Amino acid sequence: MNTATEEQLTPESRDVCTIVVLYDGDMTRTRALAACDYLVNQFWQDLELEFHWWRTDFLCDTALATVASTNAVASDFLIVCLDSHREISRALESWFESWLANRSGHEGALVDLTNARRSQTELTQIEIFLREVSQRGNFDYLTAIPDDGKTSRIVNNSEGENYRGIDDILGETRPPSHFGLNE
Repeated sequence: MNTATEEQLTPESRDVCTIVVLYDGDMTRTRALAACDYLVNQFWQDLELEFHWWRTDFLCDTALATVASTNAVASDFLIVCLDSHREISRALESWFESWLANRSGHEGALVDLTNARRSQTELTQIEIFLREVSQRGNFDYLTAIPDDGKTSRIVNNSEGENYRGIDDILGETRPPSHFGLNE
């Protein structure tokens, strides 16, 4: 066996994938956690996953919002899981505006787990806003939309391609393993 020509992945040589999770509260955090668990299960051998969890009310604090903005600029994935009964707050809009222009040249994916749609044709204020954020921030926009009212899938709405079944991602929830400032 020639070890000089073999590629071996070590923790130091693995690529880092930065994931920012934005959520409103306990219920939305649980839904986002299920999506993050899926990502970990799929990619833990190939990528180092670096998660940054931000509850939306933390973004009202200037110092925390600045740190969250830095995380978002560098993110590969931005998972947004908001309460579908709320509208986008001015503070949240301002937070997005504070960093979007700094993402030039950095590609990523915005995963909208808000699940606010009531029908296939109705776009909510949250979805319209997040689609605009995706376009301006160089993100692919991925969302969970119902196929037939019973099942759903993640779709890249810009290309109409199917991705991973959202039922698998969201079907299993578990309590948090630990708590921290951002969790």
